[in-house]
Amino acid sequence: MKISDLEQEAGKLIVGRLPGSDLPKDFERLLQRGTIGGVTLFKENVSDLEQLAILVSDIASSSHHIPIISVDQEGGAVQRFDDVMTPLPSPMAQARAQSKIKDAIERINTINATQSYLLGINCLLSPVLDVATQKKCPIVCTRAYSDDSSMIAEYAAIAARTIRSCGVIPVGKHFPGHGATKEDSHHALAVVDDELTLWQERDLAPFVQCLSNLPVVLTGHIWVKCIEDKALPASLSYAINQKLLRENLEYDGLIMTDDMTMKGITSMFGLGEACVMAIGAGADIVLVNGSLQDQLEAHSALVEAFSSGRLPVEKLYSAIERRNRLFNRRPDTAHPYKNREQYLELEKNVTENMQNVLEISSAALNVLKADFASSVEISNCESKIDWLVLTPLHDRYPLDVVSELNKLGCSGYSKINYSLNPDQAEIDKLAKECQGKNVVLMTFRAQLNAGQVELAKAVAKTAEIKFAVICDTPFDLELLPDWPLVVATYDPSNLAMQALGHFIKSKDTATTRSQIESRSI
Repeated sequence: MKISDLEQEAGKLIVGRLPGSDLPKDFERLLQRGTIGGVTLFKENVSDLEQLAILVSDIASSSHHIPIISVDQEGGAVQRFDDVMTPLPSPMAQARAQSKIKDAIERINTINATQSYLLGINCLLSPVLDVATQKKCPIVCTRAYSDDSSMIAEYAAIAARTIRSCGVIPVGKHFPGHGATKEDSHHALAVVDDELTLWQERDLAPFVQCLSNLPVVLTGHIWVKCIEDKALPASLSYAINQKLLRENLEYDGLIMTDDMTMKGITSMFGLGEACVMAIGAGADIVLVNGSLQDQLEAHSALVEAFSSGRLPVEKLYSAIERRNRLFNRRPDTAHPYKNREQYLELEKNVTENMQNVLEISSAALNVLKADFASSVEISNCESKIDWLVLTPLHDRYPLDVVSELNKLGCSGYSKINYSLNPDQAEIDKLAKECQGKNVVLMTFRAQLNAGQVELAKAVAKTAEIKFAVICDTPFDLELLPDWPLVVATYDPSNLAMQALGHFIKSKDTATTRSQIESRSI
């Protein structure tokens, strides 16, 4: 193979990232030359629907290769297009709603995949098959359907089949399971240190059961100690990729890595070397969600490895063959001027599904505890009760139910922001401010933010009427023993806050439970 040919072929194994809302000339050249084989889109790439449609069209038309155009569009905490397309409930909220709306998961994934297909996205980095077992896991949380492995396998299979039926390729992640870790692999190597049988029955099981529905599996930067003696993440592990996934589980689909620019990888191996190790271990595609220089470094390292023979060229051929099975047609895009009909269809689909997703998000709301049978009037649309709403400050999730209540005509709610992990001085100040008042306390991952637990204890002693809202995983419930009414949204997104606003306005007690049902969340 000529070096120039090798350079282009190696580019098919790299999916990169853009820095803004248009396609810069230097990134356009990467696509035109075949240096990269696609792009993953993020929030920074989106300003409005028309702009996004033009950008996707530019990526598709500029690429030398048939591009992989992917996005993390899971719903809830992780979605990139919720400001311009139909927002989606989190996977955990979808699972909760499923008990009331039997086709909730299929409906949400149909909306997600149909709009993605119309836009020109041909790869959804979803569904998530991680098991939400570690209460202090910072990365999975409501991205998981549940803490029940069988339920996850069932729901992920529905999601994957639905996405595929809409013409988009689903990606199961994060193999072989991220839910038992305490580390965020964006910042450090995540570790699973459970014994082999437990890990197989809990974390690996959903993937094993769902594998036939997953044309692509994404490997995480997770060190599974019962498989690897050395500190080696699954994304770089021959034992995980080749021995376990390819040989033991007989998987012949496409293997994609998580973002190779995460510090869980680069701090140990460096980007270029890690990309070579990933392909050597059995991966077919590396995600490089960094700068132009990062993408060039990854490309140069792979070209050198194949040229020198460090990586056998057969690995390149087999990776490309698997890629071509799935991505063998340039996607049609909804350019607002060049393909107006498709763009208008996308716009219509976005508008028509707003009520659909709100219904499912509302069905997910759940009263986890009501010690006095929810007798408290939590709505002030007609009464004159005033409420202080204590809201944690988060850089990604506004958690602004007060704005939603105002839109619904409910007055008397005042929002007070508090630090995500408040110190004692702030706790004392807020407890004093809540003296004799009616308080709604919003929590977000109190298991990870001890200051929220102390705030809950302090305010419970001073507030008159107390109503807590858990805005992420319901594990916070055990940290709120002094709060008589506790509601869970299973989702921190704006959509969930909209549903919560309707819940409060309607004074609907949802389905009251004195405790979390069995072990399933």
